[in-house]
Amino acid sequence: MLTRNVFFGLLLIVAVLIGSFYLLIYTPKQNNIDRLKQELNQTVNKFNSAKRAENDLENIRGSLTVEQNNLEKLSTRFIKKNNLSDITMKIRKNTRESNLELIDFTPIFKEYFSDTSTADIKALPFSITVKGRYLEIGRFIDGWENLDFFMIPDEIYLNRMSSSSNLLEANITGHLYAWANIQE
Repeated sequence: MLTRNVFFGLLLIVAVLIGSFYLLIYTPKQNNIDRLKQELNQTVNKFNSAKRAENDLENIRGSLTVEQNNLEKLSTRFIKKNNLSDITMKIRKNTRESNLELIDFTPIFKEYFSDTSTADIKALPFSITVKGRYLEIGRFIDGWENLDFFMIPDEIYLNRMSSSSNLLEANITGHLYAWANIQE
């Protein structure tokens, strides 16, 4: 019986030791490991978010650079006051290339210079009269989008030169857009 009691005593001591080990050492260590894994996952998620944000920031910087370049190209299409005479020469060249005869080009400076608004860009009205065939006049106007300055038509009046001719006279009114202040 003594051996039996010793056996159960030893068994009870081993069970208490195992239970104590589990409660006092293993469980806190396992909880600590679980907490560290959770913190590691949070840190990894933060890192991944930061990496995505960094990539997004690089994409935004790239887009900003592209947009700044586009804006710079766009801003060069506004006429500088100093270059108004060059515009007349470019329009003459454009009419020749379109197989048209330039009869008149008249920028209306009075309206441009009387504009007292504080806008950086001002509209410069113009009137242009050309002579040629219908399709050539259409191509001439369509080609304005390829000019290195903004030239926007408002109204177009077509008159046939004579009943026996297919030549038309087109009177086109519109606007050029120029910087309000003198640009170098």
